[in-house]
Amino acid sequence: MIISRKSLIIYYNTDNFLHHISTIDMNVHYICKNMQYLVVYFYTNRQKEVIKRIVSTNGFARYEFSNIINENHYFEDGEKNGKPEQQQQLQQQ
Repeated sequence: MIISRKSLIIYYNTDNFLHHISTIDMNVHYICKNMQYLVVYFYTNRQKEVIKRIVSTNGFARYEFSNIINENHYFEDGEKNGKPEQQQQLQQQ
């Protein structure tokens, strides 16, 4: 099973935006209150829903996709085993 995550840089206008954004199901990676932006990541299968909720939140300015956290996780039997090459090495051991 492969699970992908995507990251966004979100720019905001007011500090109240941070309070409202906490209700959205995503992980906050970094907050810069001085420059008023935050970096978040979420599962790609929820991308449309998350962006729709972010854009409709009061205090939102704009967003852009980031390459900071764009990753795939490979799971086998409920445990994290890394990338396919690492899975093959684990199976050989």
